[in-house]
Amino acid sequence: MRGVFSVLTARKSPLAFLIALMLLSSPAVNAAGVTGYTSSDDLPEDAADLPPAPAERPWLHHRASRGNPAHKEAPLVPAALLPQLQALQSRMNSLEQALSERDGTVADLKTQLAGHNNDTTSLQQQIAGLKTQLAERDGAVADLKTQLSERDGTVANLKTQLAESSSGSTDLQAQLTALKSRLATEKEARAEQTEKLLALRRQNPDVSLETEGQQQAYASGVAFAGVVARSLQMQKSLGIAPQQDTVLAGIVDGVRHQVRLNSEQIKTRNQELDSKLNGLLAERREQQEKARNAQQKAGEAWQTSYRKVRGVRTMKNGVLYRVLSAGKGRQIQEGDTVELLLSGYLVDGKAFDDSGEKGRVQRVKPSDLLPALTGVLTALRAGSHVEVLLPPAQAFGHDGVKGMIPGGATLRFDIRVLKVSAGGETKAD
Repeated sequence: MRGVFSVLTARKSPLAFLIALMLLSSPAVNAAGVTGYTSSDDLPEDAADLPPAPAERPWLHHRASRGNPAHKEAPLVPAALLPQLQALQSRMNSLEQALSERDGTVADLKTQLAGHNNDTTSLQQQIAGLKTQLAERDGAVADLKTQLSERDGTVANLKTQLAESSSGSTDLQAQLTALKSRLATEKEARAEQTEKLLALRRQNPDVSLETEGQQQAYASGVAFAGVVARSLQMQKSLGIAPQQDTVLAGIVDGVRHQVRLNSEQIKTRNQELDSKLNGLLAERREQQEKARNAQQKAGEAWQTSYRKVRGVRTMKNGVLYRVLSAGKGRQIQEGDTVELLLSGYLVDGKAFDDSGEKGRVQRVKPSDLLPALTGVLTALRAGSHVEVLLPPAQAFGHDGVKGMIPGGATLRFDIRVLKVSAGGETKAD
């Protein structure tokens, strides 16, 4: 019996403990009847080794057991253990109820956790949406900052133009004063020339210009006077300034065959003049050639250096240009009318046209400019600011412009397109 008790109590469960109590209170004959063993020494150590109980046969014993109360089995648990058994049963019921409540609590917590997970997912979605909105706001702020920077640049340019315009107005006033002074001087010179002309007329008889022959003779005299005037101008450019009255007197005396010098004197003086003029002309040509070569050499070096500047573009005709500020207007056409600020410079930085620097706006058609400049302008849009470098072949070539641009000069133009007009419509920058 102790072997059975040790096997059952080894299970460490309320049911095993209950069975052990029942077996302890039963006589040995009952144990043998239950287990099939007559001695406790024959019991196996493990309950799993017990043989199966003999099968009940309710169809044989059902009626006899129900009709014979004497065969009722006696209680298997002693009365002294019933309170403990009941306490254990109550304890088991309490534990089962607590376990059931704990299972309910766990189920509620799982439900709450699922709700929290749903709330967390919703919050994460809201956070993602807010992050997207924040990124969009950041992009909008960046765009606004860029627009503000561009507006600041435009305001700065307008202020610069206003300052240049004010400076240009002051310069124009100075030029107007200078022109008035020059006009007064020219009036005095014209008055003096008029007086001289009147004196010449007094020296020469009045002639009639009514007939065709008279007009032809007079026209020949005017043409001859033109030749004389050009000769005098050329001599003056070489540093020789003959007195005009004396020249006119020689012409009149020569026509009248009343010269006051002999032929040898006239020949000698004219030969001296020719020799002097030829020497001065040769010296001038040599100086011009040296200046031209220097201009070409400096211009080639300038072009080579300028090609290395970032953003410089080269056209097929060798013209170099760099867009300093791209316009946003429409493409410029040859037939448009443009308002621009244009300044021109030599290789040494000397300005031969400073109207753009002084804010004087020029209104021209692109086709009226040098062909090379026309090609550059028609590649731009309204509002552009461009710098152009013209080699001599695309500017004024070997001869240059007398008194302004030396021969063989490379020219730099700074052009800012302010407005473009086409078909009556004006496009500003």
